[in-house]
Amino acid sequence: MHRTLRPNAGGTPYPRPRPARTIVVALVASLLFGAAPSSSAVASTDLLGEAARQDLLAPPSVAAAAAILEDQDTGQILYQKAADERRPIASLTKVMTALVVMEREPDLSSLATVSEAAAGQIGAGLGLVPGERVDVRTLLYGLLLESANDAAVSLAEHVAGNEEGFAELMNRRATSLGLSNTHFGGATGLDNAGYSTARELAALYRKAYAWSVFADIVGASDVAATTASGRDLQIRTRNELLLTYPGTTGGKTGFTTPSGHCLIASAERSGRRLVTVLLGEPVPAFEDGAALLDHGFDSFRRVTLVREGEVVGRIGVEGQMVDALSPQTVTRLIAEDRVGTVERRFHPMDGLRLPVTAGQRIGDVDLVVAGRLVASLAARAARGLMAGGSGGSAPPSSFPVGPPPLAGGIDDILAALIRSLAGGFV
Repeated sequence: MHRTLRPNAGGTPYPRPRPARTIVVALVASLLFGAAPSSSAVASTDLLGEAARQDLLAPPSVAAAAAILEDQDTGQILYQKAADERRPIASLTKVMTALVVMEREPDLSSLATVSEAAAGQIGAGLGLVPGERVDVRTLLYGLLLESANDAAVSLAEHVAGNEEGFAELMNRRATSLGLSNTHFGGATGLDNAGYSTARELAALYRKAYAWSVFADIVGASDVAATTASGRDLQIRTRNELLLTYPGTTGGKTGFTTPSGHCLIASAERSGRRLVTVLLGEPVPAFEDGAALLDHGFDSFRRVTLVREGEVVGRIGVEGQMVDALSPQTVTRLIAEDRVGTVERRFHPMDGLRLPVTAGQRIGDVDLVVAGRLVASLAARAARGLMAGGSGGSAPPSSFPVGPPPLAGGIDDILAALIRSLAGGFV
């Protein structure tokens, strides 16, 4: 995506396209005219063959010393390799540089004056010259696309007066974010004094990406800009996945000899957003990054485990019955071969006495996938119960609940279609 910038540009974020949504009508037909397929058989062995299915679900082998793949929206981990190992991170440092700048300089049209120290930075750069004035937005593009070290130091000096003071701000922000295995020696990452982990860099990227200006910048392949001094700049991304991997929404590259090749990459497909981090690759990490993203998109499906207000069980209190409701909606990315293992287990609270108020906790519901607990929620009473009221006499007991809907939003649409189409067959 090509963009053009001008000095003193306003702060209105670029609009971002909404992903299209797909409804699988074949599922409706299968429900109406044949046996409903098992939810664990979405990737049917009739279509792929068992060996192909196993290849689809198996994570790829990557050469990175450390790596992680996450759901960008929730932080759910889909793959990890030495994800908590501290490693040098080279220019991935600049994600924190950008976050601190965005948080402390709200006026992206403000002008930074390039110092001799900034202009003298080695490595990647925009070719800035001492005394040149450049707006913060353009410097952020240079920082995140070209990995420009002169832009990094110019931003650091603009915000904190000098790079050392800016590094202190970076480390304080890391502490406030709970990044206990992360440290920064400067704004560029060239010092190799900084370190982090794959897990904490994924969390940092997710935090920065929540800023629309960050998402817009890392999603651009190139941008034309003009400095306040009248010099034209052409800024191009170093993230090859933006040009080669469909659905790429951004990322950051990095390399020094101690760190090896490093990469953060994010992508979106069919409404699912993933982020991967690879550290210590012997060669540029784009191929392994694409392989991990493919694994996430091809081998996992977003499943709504329970919806807010949905009945998850029923309990008797002194002879009166009341439904137990989920307090929130919970979704997870589930491996295709485990979709059929999703369970809800309702545990009524012992010792309840009347009266019961609407919304009162009356038990817990565990959400289980392949026998593993993924969430536990406090179930709430659907209505109030008064002493002396009438009701059934069943004692508190577990209440079997049907399988959860397949995905947020889709199941409602499919249910409506089924009701409409099935009318002529019943």
